[in-house]
Amino acid sequence: MPVPGGTVASVTPRAVLRECARQGVDAMDLMAGLGIPPVALADRDFRVPIGKVLALWREAHRRTGDPHLALHTSEHLAMGAYRLFDYLIFSSATIAQALERACHYYPLLNSAGLHMNSDRCREGVLLEFSGAGIPSEVLRAYTEYVLAAVLLRIRHATRRRLVPARVSFTAPPPADTREHLRLFGNGVRWRQPHNQIVFAAADARLPFALADAGLADALEDHARRILRGDAGPQETMAGVRRVVIEGLHDGGASLQQAARLLHISPRTLQRRLAEHGVSFRKVVDEVRWEQCRGLLADPGVSGADLAESLRFSEPRAFHRAFRRWTGTTLVRYRRRTAN
Repeated sequence: MPVPGGTVASVTPRAVLRECARQGVDAMDLMAGLGIPPVALADRDFRVPIGKVLALWREAHRRTGDPHLALHTSEHLAMGAYRLFDYLIFSSATIAQALERACHYYPLLNSAGLHMNSDRCREGVLLEFSGAGIPSEVLRAYTEYVLAAVLLRIRHATRRRLVPARVSFTAPPPADTREHLRLFGNGVRWRQPHNQIVFAAADARLPFALADAGLADALEDHARRILRGDAGPQETMAGVRRVVIEGLHDGGASLQQAARLLHISPRTLQRRLAEHGVSFRKVVDEVRWEQCRGLLADPGVSGADLAESLRFSEPRAFHRAFRRWTGTTLVRYRRRTAN
């Protein structure tokens, strides 16, 4: 089955890696083996291709041996880790409104064939999670992670340990379901037609402790502008840096590619960068130098390795850029920094 295209906000793979580290797995070795760059841990705007995220879930399960890794990852994820998305939920008035917003703005976190839908049902309100083209064993983990994260955010916002009326999984039950019952309560169902979490009608009307209509309006306006690519200068710069980092990691970065990923024309992108007093070439150069400094932390990385990692056409082009960045050669720079 071909893996769908698209990317995932780095918060999710970062949470998986941190849970692996918490369980004694070498997260850096895990990242290196999957080709996930170290910047994914440091840059909160970085996005990881869905193929690498799916591979991470598989390998994380294998290395930890934890059948409930997804639930434990979600439990250790800090409230507010998803920034704009989380605060859109927290500032909602009720569970019903929070679920609607979560579904509408989920594309901020995932553009890779994973979907949320909310609706009313006989018991109250529900959130449904699905993933077209996602292998079943990985979709199971992703579903558990997402439904647990939604529930934990609802509990945080209501200041109550709410128990869902029902939690349905399309997957068969694991050998041990005690962790699911501990987290979700006794309403867990397996081999169901859909992956859903359902809240009772009375609970769906409970007020949120952090409800703030004014803040929610401002956050929604910002989120809508991001989704339609109508970002201001600051958002444009952050977006360009993000796609350049992703492009350098995946094979190269061009103005046309960046404009397409930001859903604007190349001419508009050039104009917005000019408003910041920079060109696309300059942004690429700055990102390369930042990436280079991080790679230089490994003394075993050669100039040829750096040239390849930073997507230079040849080592000589890298060494010319390095002299421009530092005023010296790679050998002398390393000798100076070592001293």
